[in-house]
Amino acid sequence: MDITGTRLKELRTEAGLSQADLAAHVGCSSQVISNVERGYTKTTSILIKNLAEYFNVPAGYLLGHSNVKWTADNNGTETVAIGSRIASRMKQIGMDTAALQMKTGLCSEELGDIISGHVRTDTATMAGIARALMTTSDYLLGNSRFATAVLDENEEDMILYYRSMSKQKKRVFMGMLEELMATE
Repeated sequence: MDITGTRLKELRTEAGLSQADLAAHVGCSSQVISNVERGYTKTTSILIKNLAEYFNVPAGYLLGHSNVKWTADNNGTETVAIGSRIASRMKQIGMDTAALQMKTGLCSEELGDIISGHVRTDTATMAGIARALMTTSDYLLGNSRFATAVLDENEEDMILYYRSMSKQKKRVFMGMLEELMATE
């Protein structure tokens, strides 16, 4: 069982819910809840969000990023965190608000409200912002600490190949890559 599964089962048991009851509340099947609890399945960002809202715990607690279990009032903290990740990613890739506005098609007021954390955005808008920032919705929601998104099949193939390498081969590969980058 992984940390998410352990914490989910703990919360569900404390609430006196069956897997089927919880599934009905968060919009999935009882099999999904069972598989997550046993560590057989990784959760989606939407399921983590729904579970966190249902149990009134931070998503970071469910994911094992934090040991802070309960919050007195969780309203607004998610939107502020999303806004700060958007601003951070913009700075990281050197994009200003006008460029993000142009890439997403959002008006300046709406984009400003999202970045400042004053409004909660819908999934489609979040996906559009993530795409414009060359990242993932999971990163913006705080479900992933990795900001870089895979942009095409070639990058995905490279990542999958790298993951299959032994530790020694990874070190050799990274050394070769550093040498290659030094020649540019």
